Amino acid sequence: MRRALYTAAVLLWLGGRPWPDLPPALPAVVAPLLLTLATTALFVAFAHGARWRDLYLPLAFWGLISLGWLIPLDRVFGPALWLAVTSLIVLWIPPVGWLLRRLYLRWGLGGFLWWAPLAWAGWEWLRSFPPTGVPWFSLGHGLWQTPILCQIAEITGVAGLSLVLGVVGAGLARVALLGRREVLQLGVGLGMVVGLAAYGQARLAQLARPAGEPWRVACVQPNIPLADKVGLSGWDLLFDTLELTREVPAGTDLVVWPETATVLYIDEPPAWAYISQAAREGEFVLAAGGFHRTRGRGWPEPKTNAAVVVEPQGTLAGVYSKVRLVLFGEYLPARSSRLVYPLARHTPQFFAGRGFYPVRTSLGELGVAICYESVFPRDCAALVRAGAEVLVVMTNDDQLSRTGALEHYYQAVFRAIETRRWVVRCANSGVSAVIDPAGRPTTESRWHERTVLSGEVYPRGGQTPLVRWGDGFGGLLLALAVGAALWPGAGRAQEESER
Repeated sequence: MRRALYTAAVLLWLGGRPWPDLPPALPAVVAPLLLTLATTALFVAFAHGARWRDLYLPLAFWGLISLGWLIPLDRVFGPALWLAVTSLIVLWIPPVGWLLRRLYLRWGLGGFLWWAPLAWAGWEWLRSFPPTGVPWFSLGHGLWQTPILCQIAEITGVAGLSLVLGVVGAGLARVALLGRREVLQLGVGLGMVVGLAAYGQARLAQLARPAGEPWRVACVQPNIPLADKVGLSGWDLLFDTLELTREVPAGTDLVVWPETATVLYIDEPPAWAYISQAAREGEFVLAAGGFHRTRGRGWPEPKTNAAVVVEPQGTLAGVYSKVRLVLFGEYLPARSSRLVYPLARHTPQFFAGRGFYPVRTSLGELGVAICYESVFPRDCAALVRAGAEVLVVMTNDDQLSRTGALEHYYQAVFRAIETRRWVVRCANSGVSAVIDPAGRPTTESRWHERTVLSGEVYPRGGQTPLVRWGDGFGGLLLALAVGAALWPGAGRAQEESER
């Protein structure tokens, strides 16, 4: 049983890694297979008597090896951050462990294998809620390089993809445990895969013909290492980014800078003069990452992590302030308290923006998601519901390793599919990309490259089912699984008590 749980942990890690040095076709095929086998091992373990507490060490091990890229970020804080984020995964273990165990007790092996995929996919949805949620490392994320299988995410979100992989994995577990004749569930799972491919093929054909006039866009990727960012002044960062912006091709309509391209209040003098001049000289809309001063927060010099959007005439189109802040990274809880304030006043403290809204420009409506916000489907869906025609993701991924940056990058692929919007992703050190509404990068930069990345996007309207009704499909799966676990009088005649 323990061997099966640790096997599942290792397979979850192997299948969830981006593996950037391998040919893209290889992980696109192997990752879903590994993740499917991970669910097989997990469900076999519960069939052999695993309890919720038996999950702690294997899933903690999974978190530790999956997040190992956090360690080299900082010699002092890297290991602490590694342990802290892993602890968040551990906090979410009891619900799924209890649910899987309860389903087995209520329905026996045969029923358990039908309900377990719903429980796992529903649990992934449950643990995606901020501020302590861990929205990455879902089974469905392993399909990010296989667009034909991902298109159903516009209806179900990633939870639908996780469900399919889980059903196939449970089908394999059924064959392994009950014999070769028990192939019905495996056949259902493979049929669901065929259904995903058929739906994906139809949607890809529909999305192959963009309508309307394109916007020519450029991402400025200055590739300033985090260590240099700490040592350089805000003016050094600003002038360095402005210098690279001069390489933007003539005729570009929209230029995007990464998150905190400079640590200045760029919508105020004197920095504003340089920002507005850059937009005027280039005759483009400029979305620049920097600080924005806010007021009335009861804090000395309160600021937000913001995107300042400038029109080609050099006028201010609007400011979007990041709403979804990173706990401990951008703010400390209870920072105004006597206990926390002495520490908080010596560390960067940001305040959340007042809502998700697009910025209206002469081009159209820009929906800006800053860094962490792009991992939450609900945040980007809110921007589209409010009228965003193109999504812009600004991030500063140099603070991550290459593996961490790619894990962050593939989240934007799913946001494009879920909202059916073109996504312009600009990262300080990569990966910057232009992603079409089917989740296919049309152009992308390399990691740790100083460059200007150019491409085209097409503004789009309309709302997908996920945008209109939310990503509640995972919640529905969870509700069904919980209902089955608590259903009275079902399943095995002899009840076992949780000890």
